[in-house]
Amino acid sequence: MIQSACALGAKQFGETYMTVSTEVDHNDYTGNGITTSFPYTFRIFKKSDLVVQVVDLNENITELILDTDYTVTGAGGYTGGNVVLAAPLANGYQISISRELPVTQEIDLRNQGKFFAEVHEDAFDKLTMLIQQVRSLFSLALRKPSFVANYYDAIGNYIRNLRDPSRPQDAATKNYVDNSVQSNLNRTFRVPDSYISEMPSLSLLEGKIIGVSGGKPVGVLPSSGSASDVMLLLAGADGTDYIGYGSDNLTTVIDGILKSDYAMRNARALGTAYVKLQKGSSIKICCVGDSITAGHDTTSPDVIPSPSGNPFTVAPIQYPGRVQYNINRYTSAPCKVINRGYSGDTAKSSYERWTTNPDVDVVHVMLGINDAIGYYSATFDEYCQYMELIVRRYIDWGAGVCLHTATAQTFNNLNNISTHYTNYIYNLAKEYGCPVFESEGELQYCNYADIYSDGIHFNKSGYAKYGDAVSSFILSGGWIGRNKKVNSYTSMQTGRASEGIGFYNKNSGLTIDFANSYVFNGAVTAIDKNNGIASWHFFCDCEFANVYLIGDIGAGMRIGISSPEANAAGNMPYNQFQIKSNTNERLLETSFYTTAERTAANGTKSYAGSLVGRGWKTIYVEGIGARSEVAYLNYIIIEPTQPNNSSQTADSLYSDGVTLHKGQDDVVVINKPYASRSTSGYEVPAATSLGLVRIPLPNALRGFASNNLYYDSRCVHVTIKTVGSQNTELMANGITQLIIYRDSATTIKCEVERKTSTLCIEPTSVGLYSTNQDGSGGSATFPSTMQVGYIDINFVSAATAYFSIEIRSPSLMSAPSTWLC
Repeated sequence: MIQSACALGAKQFGETYMTVSTEVDHNDYTGNGITTSFPYTFRIFKKSDLVVQVVDLNENITELILDTDYTVTGAGGYTGGNVVLAAPLANGYQISISRELPVTQEIDLRNQGKFFAEVHEDAFDKLTMLIQQVRSLFSLALRKPSFVANYYDAIGNYIRNLRDPSRPQDAATKNYVDNSVQSNLNRTFRVPDSYISEMPSLSLLEGKIIGVSGGKPVGVLPSSGSASDVMLLLAGADGTDYIGYGSDNLTTVIDGILKSDYAMRNARALGTAYVKLQKGSSIKICCVGDSITAGHDTTSPDVIPSPSGNPFTVAPIQYPGRVQYNINRYTSAPCKVINRGYSGDTAKSSYERWTTNPDVDVVHVMLGINDAIGYYSATFDEYCQYMELIVRRYIDWGAGVCLHTATAQTFNNLNNISTHYTNYIYNLAKEYGCPVFESEGELQYCNYADIYSDGIHFNKSGYAKYGDAVSSFILSGGWIGRNKKVNSYTSMQTGRASEGIGFYNKNSGLTIDFANSYVFNGAVTAIDKNNGIASWHFFCDCEFANVYLIGDIGAGMRIGISSPEANAAGNMPYNQFQIKSNTNERLLETSFYTTAERTAANGTKSYAGSLVGRGWKTIYVEGIGARSEVAYLNYIIIEPTQPNNSSQTADSLYSDGVTLHKGQDDVVVINKPYASRSTSGYEVPAATSLGLVRIPLPNALRGFASNNLYYDSRCVHVTIKTVGSQNTELMANGITQLIIYRDSATTIKCEVERKTSTLCIEPTSVGLYSTNQDGSGGSATFPSTMQVGYIDINFVSAATAYFSIEIRSPSLMSAPSTWLC
């Protein structure tokens, strides 16, 4: 024992004593192959109070020797010091510096004055004994051998009373291991011998049966044609190739059964998903593909970081997100679309990347561009193999699968190999019952610079346009193969969606009202003025078509024939007629607009816009909160036509802004007398007189903006041919030409343009009559919306003859009424 504190050079009365002010009693570091000095940040009395350990890369722990492997500075101080190694600590090695004091009380406090040192010393001694007791008990615990060790060391002792493991990383008990080994052993072939030599390698056993020679297992070739030989063949991976079934083998039959099963499950999943869309139930879609699906774009000024982990920047709109937006917009079905696109993916790398079930209703798969260019050393055989694996995987996961052909590269060309690759998709789709979305032609009617960011990838306008097309495909019934290709006059009432033209009404009521509907079948869709939307989705299988709507739409509704998205430069990617010499005619597909008040258009076949280019289309009528009451919709008509009959605007040609409306002749021919079905081919009927000639109201006499506005109506040209007059002195044979036009909201005029003889017949009067108003006593007013209207042309014949009357008038396209756009 040391005799006194003062003898040790302790501080005298009045001096400041340091306390143990930190709980830190060890420091750990990792070597870099250069550093030799490592600080410790706690107090020690002597340099031997430190224990220094090093852990190598194999987790071996070595305790270093003081003054041999390292030296210590700062011992006896209050703020720590440094451990200085004899050599730099290797890169990745760990070093642990800890304080380990002997559990003793070395200071002897003597009694001085009224300070009873022995009493204090007893207390310190007791504390020391308690610490020794705790340390003794602590030494019995299961511990890590070092602060930097990552394992516990039982120091050769048993660990008993463990529970049997339940998780992969739990410790195993002897009983558990014994039972597991015994269970596996009970299911193996075994011998009573205490030792058996290991089997030959699989390569040496290929095509052989196992025998024993000299107490060792060996491979033995079976005799040719023996039962063993046959059994080996049948046991091979291609064993079913050797089993016949009719004219095929069992492999072919099983493969066909499996594919039929996949096709049936796929059809069921796709049909169930389409029912969800129509019923407004929640639906989930996953889009799998390469950079096109990811939305890859590295050149446009508005690119963003990929929200789905793609390694490159993407356009602000990606086609899967556009599909989600459209389905949520047009239907009542809450929709979520997962984007599993990744730039550079081939069929194989995509299969290996996405290994978890996304738990969706339908998967859309588009791959092949990178396979075609040999990315990741891909081959055509590999592409075929992994596309089939992808289809099977998602069907096994419970999803329906829809396949896409590859998108066009710079509008594509015949020599682009990706086109040949994706032609295989049609064969694969046939085997597994997958609908196919044809991607190549969807964007070929736009200006290249408006939709592409480079030779392969789109900008946001291109991805939006592609997403719109996929959405229309889905909503038309593409999942169940009910697509109607519109290439002739097509009409559809609202509420009908069973003929390959999808119809959806969100916030829009459907009723049958024979009294108030403008069509005989009574269909009425009431579109909410604020957020209602009714839409049709179909494939337009012609280059041009005009669209007409029938209903009471009125002002303040948005009508959309297409929904182009402006690119970063502000350009709209309209579909347009591709021949440059027709550029001044502005043959563009109608986009969307807000209607003006066209009351007279109610109930009539009213022009809504023009479609340009083959492809998937969506037409909608939407309430945008700009009117005070609902709008009513009854019918849609789609009429394929020639480019010259499509909408044209030529504002750039005229300083005052002129709109050009292409038209077509509306012709009515009347013969008097006329040959009926019962008239003989050799019989000439008797000459007759010409009296009242009644014709339906020509389209030309209807105004552009309103039936009752006469200023923009057209002229009706009437040609009367008279032959075989029975009295030429009273009524000459020849030609009479008339022009009929409206000169006010309620009256019409008839002027004689030409007569080949002064004795040629001409009318005595021309009257305009509404339905059920007949003869001179009727009201000469222009017909209302619900009335068809007629023109009465009255003649007084001075003699009998044979008359042919041609009534010819220019119709605005084929619309008999006003225009909505």
